[in-house]
Amino acid sequence: MLRRHLNQVRDGKGSVVLIGGAAGVGKTRIAIELAVEAARVGITTLVGRCYDREDPVPFVPFVEILEAALERASSRVGFRALLGTDAGEISRLMPQLSRLFTDIPGAMELGPAQSQWILFKAVGDLIGRMAAGNPLLLLLEDLHWADQGTLALLEHLARNVYKIPALIVSNYRDDEEIRNRVFRPRQQNRLPQAHRACAMAPRRNPCRKRPPR
Repeated sequence: MLRRHLNQVRDGKGSVVLIGGAAGVGKTRIAIELAVEAARVGITTLVGRCYDREDPVPFVPFVEILEAALERASSRVGFRALLGTDAGEISRLMPQLSRLFTDIPGAMELGPAQSQWILFKAVGDLIGRMAAGNPLLLLLEDLHWADQGTLALLEHLARNVYKIPALIVSNYRDDEEIRNRVFRPRQQNRLPQAHRACAMAPRRNPCRKRPPR
C-alpha cells in the first residue's frame, strides 16, 4: 500500500496514511524504510514529532517540518520566495523568520476561528508550493501525543492534500492504554480521509515487492 501511495505522489496526487500498532512493533522502522524508498525515487522527506508532555507545544511536528525545510533550502532567499505572502502567518509557527527576513509583516489580528483558518490555509499553501518544486513525504511521528492544534491542522491538510504531490504519513501507538487515555475517538475519528495501515510484522518492509513464488 505504501509503495502505491509513493507512486501516486510522483504522479501529482497526495494522500494521508496512518500507521497504527502496539509499542515496539516496528512503526518507526516502517517510516524509516519508507523514507529510504522515497529518497530512491526522488521524493524529499521532512520529519516532525509529537512528544509526551503535560504542556505540549502547539503544532510542534509541523514546526519541525518547516524548520527542516528551511534548513535544507538551497538558499534563504529561495525559502523567502516560497513563503510569499504567507510569511506573516507562517512566522506565527516560526518566530525566527522575523529575525531572518526583515520584510515579513506581522500576522493579522482576527478572531480565534478565522485566525486558525488563515494559518491552516497558509501552511497548506506553503506545503503545496514546496511540493511543486519536488514531491514531498511528510512524516509525523507519535501522533498519539499530538495536541489539538496539530490534529486540527492535519485534518485540514487531509481534506486538501490530494491536490498536491505530498504524502503525509503518521504513526501512532494503538494499544489499550492509549485507546483508553488519549487516542480514541478524539484523534483517529477526526481523519476520515486518511488511509490506515497496521504495523504487525517486524521483518516485513511494506515498500518492497513480494518475490514471486
